Amino acid sequence: RKLLQLGVKTAVVKCGEKGCVIGDADGIRRIPAYSAAKCVDTTGAGDTFVSGFLWACAEGMPVDACARFACAAASVAVEHIGAAGEGCSLEEIWKRYHREQDPAFRE
Repeated sequence: RKLLQLGVKTAVVKCGEKGCVIGDADGIRRIPAYSAAKCVDTTGAGDTFVSGFLWACAEGMPVDACARFACAAASVAVEHIGAAGEGCSLEEIWKRYHREQDPAFRE
């Protein structure tokens, strides 16, 4: 709320395993983390979240979708040891994004 009061148009606050909170002209809302992630190492999860969010923004996705995509990306990162991005593919992020949107989603 304070960031919005200071003039920030969109604020995204990462909340680890709880996902994130978005604040903008549409209000403040929580976006949950990807629910099925098996955490092994959180190294690089924040950077992966930010890069996923920015990538989705660059693709023209709405803010809430960007946040869900970022949560899906971070969930891939925490399932691998280290911050090198091993095993973190765009394909896997999309699968998780769609699976979280529609639990009936089939790969």
